[in-house]
Amino acid sequence: MNTAQKHNLLGDGAQVLRILTQVIPQLLPHRSLQDIVGDIQHALGSSVTWIAIERDGELQVHHTGEREDGYAQACQVLLHPRIIEHPYAWRILSWSQGVGELFYPGLDMPFGQLQTGILCKLPLRDYASTAWLFLAYQHTLPSITILKHGVTILADKLRDYLLEQSAREFAFQELQQISEQYKILFERAPVLMNSFDRNGRCTLWNGECERVFGWTIDEINQAQDPLALFYPDPAIRSDVRESVNTSPLTAMKEWHPLRRDGTMLTTLWANILLPDNSVLNIGLDITARKQAERILTLKATIDDLTQCLNRAEILKKLENELDATTGDPFAVLMIDLDYFKRINDSWGHAAGDKALRHFCDCMRACRFPEFYVGRLGGEEFLVILKEADCDDAVTFTTQLRETLITTPLLLNEQPVTLSFSAGALAVKGKTLILSQVLTEADKALYQAKHTGRSRTVCVRPGDIC
Repeated sequence: MNTAQKHNLLGDGAQVLRILTQVIPQLLPHRSLQDIVGDIQHALGSSVTWIAIERDGELQVHHTGEREDGYAQACQVLLHPRIIEHPYAWRILSWSQGVGELFYPGLDMPFGQLQTGILCKLPLRDYASTAWLFLAYQHTLPSITILKHGVTILADKLRDYLLEQSAREFAFQELQQISEQYKILFERAPVLMNSFDRNGRCTLWNGECERVFGWTIDEINQAQDPLALFYPDPAIRSDVRESVNTSPLTAMKEWHPLRRDGTMLTTLWANILLPDNSVLNIGLDITARKQAERILTLKATIDDLTQCLNRAEILKKLENELDATTGDPFAVLMIDLDYFKRINDSWGHAAGDKALRHFCDCMRACRFPEFYVGRLGGEEFLVILKEADCDDAVTFTTQLRETLITTPLLLNEQPVTLSFSAGALAVKGKTLILSQVLTEADKALYQAKHTGRSRTVCVRPGDIC
């Protein structure tokens, strides 16, 4: 069938409908818009066919020809005064002849000599877009009205196709954006995220894991057992393997993996079971926080100058001993440095601080199974000797005096031997309260200082009234 015969068919309504029954079934989602433009041009015998889509101020033109200059002027068609200044809202416009001279002046075949033309608007309001279908013929058609009706039917189906394509494209863009966001989150979030398969291979390892542990995923998987890099202990590694493979822990649990340099970390991990039965491990590196907590705890319990327990902490230890359900015997020593004021007056307060530190170092050096040393204030100290009696308290102070003699304090390279007086109290059973223990030990200390100093006075349980 030649072109003239095809054009004559377009003047027959029944023939136009038959042609449309060939085109419309081809408007399938998997087909490209380029192919569909070709189908329309072939079926309707148009010389020029294009579909333009405007979205966010950008115009995309889909066509089958090779003359880019003519198709690039699609925007000139849409911006022509005859279009934008049309007095009525329109769905379809047509020109019986001279459409080429109107829209494509100065261009040769096939554009400049076009005669009959149809422009159909396809609003895609759900996606804030508009599409246009343009068909033009080099010859004047016998009945443009019949073709307009046919193009209107085609445009409705084409609009459905474009809406579906827009929906797919929009969903794809959203998925891409979500994917990019999750990729950024995965790589940059200050959260440890990884996954290990049942063979122990690492399948997921984000940037935070690489930063914290010092290993890349490739380096990890070169190991015979990747988890052994972090948990050398087989028993602990078995627990870890269970949590990341078979029995995920939904609540955060503290683990202590190793860094690449061998440093032990403190981490919290939870395990999330994914729909494909793999496990995503999400963790936090709390090593710095734990260190800060330990420092704060230390500062809350330790005397800054001497590094002994502070007053509150040593009294708390004493109260715990008195409240212990076992009622094991223990001894309490109240110790006071002799003539400490002379050191401050002769050598200055810095020398006094040095003397206190030296004295505490010597106490900590004493050999006794278990004891606590605390500073009550100034040059006064409290010592708790676990599972001890008066004899043990005397032995402890004797050993301390010997240490002070053998390792004297050096002030300006001059040796100074420190001495102290001590009041000891043996406690057995839950017979005394804190205030009584402190009072009795203080009495014994007072007696030691007023009967010659540098000695220990001990009060036994039976001596307390």
